[in-house]
Amino acid sequence: MMQTLSPKQQEMLTDVSNMQGQYQTVDNQTGKALLRKKLIRQVNDRFETTKEGERLHMEIVNQAFEKAKMVLND
Repeated sequence: MMQTLSPKQQEMLTDVSNMQGQYQTVDNQTGKALLRKKLIRQVNDRFETTKEGERLHMEIVNQAFEKAKMVLND
């Protein structure tokens, strides 16, 4: 046996359904924002790692250059 909803109950059910849709939208936006933040952090980490690698490479090149200069001056 099906029970019919009163107009007030129907309105409440519609409100709840709309709220669920809004919460889902917020959840999706939050998820996208978190993912975007994570990707930006990964890119920044890679950039920092690359910058550090370049700095170390230049340091090694400079040391080799200084050693070669010392050998040539002797």
